[in-house]
Amino acid sequence: MGKNFCIATVSLLLLLTSTNAGQVFDVKSYGAQTNGDITQALTQAWKAACAVAGSKVVISTGIYKLGLVTLLGPCKGAIEFNLQGTLQAPSDIESFKGKDGWVVFESIDSLTVSGGGVFDGQGQMAWQKNNCAKKYNCDILPINIRYNFITNSIVQDITSKDSK
Repeated sequence: MGKNFCIATVSLLLLLTSTNAGQVFDVKSYGAQTNGDITQALTQAWKAACAVAGSKVVISTGIYKLGLVTLLGPCKGAIEFNLQGTLQAPSDIESFKGKDGWVVFESIDSLTVSGGGVFDGQGQMAWQKNNCAKKYNCDILPINIRYNFITNSIVQDITSKDSK
């Protein structure tokens, strides 16, 4: 019986460690290139990662352009957004008309946002064109990162710079 128990335990451990959990989805595998627009690549990588429990979306070092994006759940399980590079928002405020966030994480349980990277909203260009300090009925500029309906999550080691 001791031998059967040991074989069953080892088999169970091997089964648990051989699942897809921990799969990495690098945006470069979806066509992202430094200094290029990665909106479509990130959206595709996120959808694929969201379908796998315990997955990670990785944006490696470098500077990338990113349009408005909503990274939507619910996901199959825990998911990590690992930003090592710099994401730059469009400098044109017209592309944000009616939107209140540039990068929106929504309806996700067990999200981790980390990696030491930067969300650069390039707000300095938009601040000059905003008249909300003088005019009550004005267009409110979007924030860099929104977390809508997020539970059991961690945000660490990222920078939000120059939000609009």
